[in-house]
Amino acid sequence: MILVQNQTTVVSAKNVLFLFSISCCISMGTIIFRIETLNFLSALVIHYLGVIVLIVLMNFVFGTNDRLVHLVIVTTIVYIISYIVTMIKFFFVSKEFNHNLKLLKKENSSQTK
Repeated sequence: MILVQNQTTVVSAKNVLFLFSISCCISMGTIIFRIETLNFLSALVIHYLGVIVLIVLMNFVFGTNDRLVHLVIVTTIVYIISYIVTMIKFFFVSKEFNHNLKLLKKENSSQTK
């Protein structure tokens, strides 16, 4: 996203620590996707809201409030793109699965005759 803005960005130790802290917490938050009672969209929305809250809190902790809106917008775009890509993948996987299931049913019905 920095390339799109055409702005010079100076990376400080505080920025690196901020990014590392958020990345660590977000990766721990992915545990929510292992809960079987939640469907994918519910888990994604809960994870997204947790990430937004985390970004706001970390911005106040690290004192980098000037980039808050930018980070929320970029995070939202990333989640929308990842949802679309995942749904496309699920569509093709389920289509292949259904095709294989039809072939298996056809094979079983021909063996029983």
